[in-house]
Amino acid sequence: MKQRRNNRINFGAVASAHTFVHACSHVHLSLIPVLMIEFQLTLLATSIIATVPYFFQVFGGIFSGMFSDKIGPYNMVAISLLFSGIGAIIAGVASEQWILILSFSLLSLASSIYHPPAYSITSKMNKENTGTILGILGSTGVFGVAIGPITVGLLLTSIGWRSTYLMWSIPILSLAILILVLRLDKKNRENSIQINEEKEINEEKATISVKINANTKASGIFFLKKSVKTFPIL
Repeated sequence: MKQRRNNRINFGAVASAHTFVHACSHVHLSLIPVLMIEFQLTLLATSIIATVPYFFQVFGGIFSGMFSDKIGPYNMVAISLLFSGIGAIIAGVASEQWILILSFSLLSLASSIYHPPAYSITSKMNKENTGTILGILGSTGVFGVAIGPITVGLLLTSIGWRSTYLMWSIPILSLAILILVLRLDKKNRENSIQINEEKEINEEKATISVKINANTKASGIFFLKKSVKTFPIL
């Protein structure tokens, strides 16, 4: 029961992280007309700002998977949120083209860092319903992709696109800090150790039970043979 409750809390944190990571990762594409006017960008400069960030995703996922095995998947999810939050803050204060590329690259990198550890976490939560869990996790990411540009569109004329990025950085960084403070990796390792110990105890009990049954059966056969020799049937 406790393990199930912990899984729900952990999944809630990972799923929320998926929404937050993707809320800012694709916003820059909806801002292209605004950025072209504000920064007086050429088509070439615009295409660079739109596409360069995605090249970081090629390597982000590989290194994320490697480090996830070493420092723990929850810590890597928190790191992806930190990248996303920092990228959102930089976007919120960007005044030059290269700063825009830097911020959007960090946001894109955060997205690729997130996925390997998140899939590792969710695939181990419930082996019987892995497909359902992964489906829900994927939906939370799509929700983030959808809600990010919508918030920019709604708030663009009131607080501006920079303030929208800054606004998103608050829940993103808050969740990152929460995951690190809760030390979910350590708790899950302790739970795994406890589960393995209980499994070993159950296996030992089962082995002892089998041995007892085997000894009982052998004793019965021995007694039967001795009885036949003692009282032969004429």
